[in-house]
Amino acid sequence: MIFRKFLRTIHYKAVFAGGLLFILILLLVRTDDSSSSRSLLAAPFLGDGKCAVRFAGLHERALVALTSFPGSGNVWVRHLIEKASGIYTGNCRPDKELFQEGFVGEIEHWRKGKTICAKTHGYEDGHIAEFMGAILLVRNPYKALIAERSRKHAGLHSYPAQESFSGPEWEKHVAWNAIYWERIMSNWLQSSIPLVVIYYEDIRQDPVVELEKMTDFLNVTLSDRVDCVKKDLEGRFHRPGDEDLGYDPFTPEMHADIDQRIGRVNAILQSRGLKPVYTA
Repeated sequence: MIFRKFLRTIHYKAVFAGGLLFILILLLVRTDDSSSSRSLLAAPFLGDGKCAVRFAGLHERALVALTSFPGSGNVWVRHLIEKASGIYTGNCRPDKELFQEGFVGEIEHWRKGKTICAKTHGYEDGHIAEFMGAILLVRNPYKALIAERSRKHAGLHSYPAQESFSGPEWEKHVAWNAIYWERIMSNWLQSSIPLVVIYYEDIRQDPVVELEKMTDFLNVTLSDRVDCVKKDLEGRFHRPGDEDLGYDPFTPEMHADIDQRIGRVNAILQSRGLKPVYTA
């Protein structure tokens, strides 16, 4: 018993210390743009030779969003973009866990233009207007709803219990997030900023082809680093099959609501000459 208490105490102190370290790093980096401090913090994550990843110079990059509904593969696509471009991606809401897992761009404010794009799940008009362009990542909402539930209940590297996909909490998750999915899709698709639409399912089929579309939009050349991408396609956060439960957790009422929302989003996609959302 005493030993278990000792271990718990050590664990809590380690978590607390890790949180303080992350906050300190954020404060240091955001108040000091010197190349020496940047290289010191980034060095452990850089890699070797032509596959190295770095920060761009201050205000060197246009402010481009990498936007999606949660559970659509945004973190995996960030990994691919970093491999393809050699420039860190950022985040409109810095995440300590992602930083600790190697996403160094979490420590730089996305408005500084030092990252090639910035992750966001926001959809408000004022937020969209802050960007000069956007990559909209679209995924079958049924799969995305399950993947996001998995992340919330089991984290980035594990899988949740079957009980997570039934009961009042699951019903609330689906009801709220179906609305959220439609708002993200509709607001970004109907915005006036330059936009490229990428389908998660297409990336699964041929990541290099889809990365070519993204790097063209970001004004970087994929051919210089295609080998870097092929050496590490999956990264540490891609969990193929996290949405395959082996059964359908959605009730008929859920299906009716989600299908109506898919129909409205498909109408907007069609008006832009784009293919519909994957639903298989």
